[in-house]
Amino acid sequence: NPVKTAINKADISSSALIGVSVKNIETGKTKFEMNSHAPMSAASVQKVVTTIPAINQLGLDYKFKTELYRKGNNIYYSGNGQDP
Repeated sequence: NPVKTAINKADISSSALIGVSVKNIETGKTKFEMNSHAPMSAASVQKVVTTIPAINQLGLDYKFKTELYRKGNNIYYSGNGQDP
């Protein structure tokens, strides 16, 4: 799996908890998951500061649309902040 390979090659502490969920954009079927439902702490205080107003404005169930693209051996993502 290319996502798992990239995670394994990344220079990340072995104690870090990583959560990933990759889905087929057309079918919605999950292609790869790793700790996708595990509760995790924010990596920085800044994330907490921006998350609280976002939850108040958007609600707890809001999901940002993030798309993953592959071109050759390169993987790109787009997190445009628009409703899915």
